Amino acid sequence: MTDARMRVVKAYLSIVWVALWVTNAIADSPEREYAIAAQYYADENWDLAATAFGDLTQQHSDSPQAVDAAFYAGESLVQLNRYDDAAEYFQRFLEAAPEHESRAQAFFRSGECAYLANRPIAALRQLREFNRLYPEHELQQYALPYLGSLSRTASDQEGAIQAFSGALSKYPRGPFADQCLLGLATLAYEQQRYKEAAEFLGQLKQKFPESDLQADAAYWLGLVHFDEQKYGEAAKNFAEVKRRRPEHRRIQAIEYLSAESLRRVGQLDAAVQQLREISEQLHDNEWADDALVSLMRVALKQNDHQGVANYAASIEKSVPQSNRRMEADHILGESLIKQRLFRQAVEIFSELVKQED
Repeated sequence: MTDARMRVVKAYLSIVWVALWVTNAIADSPEREYAIAAQYYADENWDLAATAFGDLTQQHSDSPQAVDAAFYAGESLVQLNRYDDAAEYFQRFLEAAPEHESRAQAFFRSGECAYLANRPIAALRQLREFNRLYPEHELQQYALPYLGSLSRTASDQEGAIQAFSGALSKYPRGPFADQCLLGLATLAYEQQRYKEAAEFLGQLKQKFPESDLQADAAYWLGLVHFDEQKYGEAAKNFAEVKRRRPEHRRIQAIEYLSAESLRRVGQLDAAVQQLREISEQLHDNEWADDALVSLMRVALKQNDHQGVANYAASIEKSVPQSNRRMEADHILGESLIKQRLFRQAVEIFSELVKQED
């Protein structure tokens, strides 16, 4: 838990615990059990705290302490990453305490738990309501980025932009500010607003140099430059991704795009070396057929017609269903024309015309 949220949830508890510890000593009373649970919580012994607060809510459900115990049972379970269990306690608390001073925190936590438990519909509903009821609450610095991510998943691009932008406006240095910038950048890229995407990514790189998202920022900036046909810049960014995070979840795409960028700026030796490595992974790399097509283009440029034919045969044999097959056949047809093998070229292009129809 972050320091900000710890302060929010501990302030009330510490006051209550001290008072109860001093004034209550009756064995097995709800006051005594609450004080013991509070001590576990203060010591950050989350497992014992969750059990103690949970037991109190069951064994003394009618006591005044049961309401607060439900809240702190939920908080303890959050620390244990037991989000569905935590959400149940927060829901109990919300139903039992309509005027409690911790209601806003519980409302937020309920939505956050749904988000972290991968229940996006429930999370979106709860966090939207939190946003409506408590627009100025300090926990908005967490709720708004969550809403941005959830809205994007729900294909609500405008809602995502509004949430991410709102978070940055209110909390420019908030705990998820780097994620908001990346979210806005990717949305702009998907809408082909490349200039805006590059600006957001530039802010992320400049303002948050230690962010774990720097590799992702380099990846998306590489895509922006690639689509803008600035292949030299794209190659630099893809190389940065590989340097920062060799095990990036999109590493296969990054390696291909890096090699293809080098090919397009004329650095053929480096490009061919990388493309060959990718093309040899025909059964393990979904970009292998793309690499073969790029190698065909290099071979055609160098008048290596046997190379063109060999790469085309590899695609036909190993990945016959490739969506790059027609492109490969087109390059093969061009190679045949260069060799003045017109009859064979006509056969290939006639077949392509049929496929286009």
